[in-house]
Amino acid sequence: MKGRNLKMVIGIVGLGLIGGSLAKAFSAAGARVMGYDAQPSTLQVAVDMGICHQILSMENAGRCDFIFLAVPVGAAESWLTEKAFKLGSPGACAKKPVIMNCCGVKRRICQVGFSLEKTSGIRFVSIHPMAGRADWGLKFSDEDLFRGAMCAVIPGEENRRDIALMSGVENVLAMAGFSRLRVMTPEEHDSVIALTSQLSHLVSSSFVKCDEGIREQAQVAGGSFRDMTRVAFLNENVWADLFLENRDNLLDRLDLLTVELQKYRRALEDNNRDTLTDLLARGREEKERLTVAAM
Repeated sequence: MKGRNLKMVIGIVGLGLIGGSLAKAFSAAGARVMGYDAQPSTLQVAVDMGICHQILSMENAGRCDFIFLAVPVGAAESWLTEKAFKLGSPGACAKKPVIMNCCGVKRRICQVGFSLEKTSGIRFVSIHPMAGRADWGLKFSDEDLFRGAMCAVIPGEENRRDIALMSGVENVLAMAGFSRLRVMTPEEHDSVIALTSQLSHLVSSSFVKCDEGIREQAQVAGGSFRDMTRVAFLNENVWADLFLENRDNLLDRLDLLTVELQKYRRALEDNNRDTLTDLLARGREEKERLTVAAM
């Protein structure tokens, strides 16, 4: 794909795992990438390695077709609040970049972004890449991280009906490697992600602390143990904010999990093989349905 899309200019704020991977993917696809990171050393490495062609600033942000905010919710909210009126005002920029944030929860940031669309004139579409890995930071970024992945897309009501805008969003995400998109509301997204991502991380983090001797026992662990504990290796500061931002949905899912676990506990206490077998069978059957649904 090199040599194509040379007229596309992409701005990226935050050059960690997600932002760095986006920068590499867009650069490989032939786009011109301008990047910014709050850590000067990270930014310098990105420029020196050619991951970004130029440093993103307010002086050149108006040249971008799209600007991706690959930073936590609070930082994304601050960036939008500080920059929106300059980027959205008539005649201030050569273009009006479509601003796309990549935060893992959506209700708060979308409330800010959708409101600023009306007052400042910016164009805002929130996304959530359904891809990642346990490690974080620019050094672990990968231009193929999003290859074949799904991306949740959360536009405002008016943008949802804007065929040209949504087609542009689809095209730029395809450049990054995404093969599937799902358009959602902020409320739908946060409800779903509480189960499909946040609860999994919470359970894994709890599981690795449930027995003081777990490190010695791990020497005889198999693949199921590795699968169960993989996402316990996380950035605690980022995930604590995500959990608290979506705590109502996560608490609901945690309550449902607690009820389900109690069923297994009662079956074990009662030495009830029939109930235990039924619970396990229903779990296997649901996993089979989930596997088909995810294809």
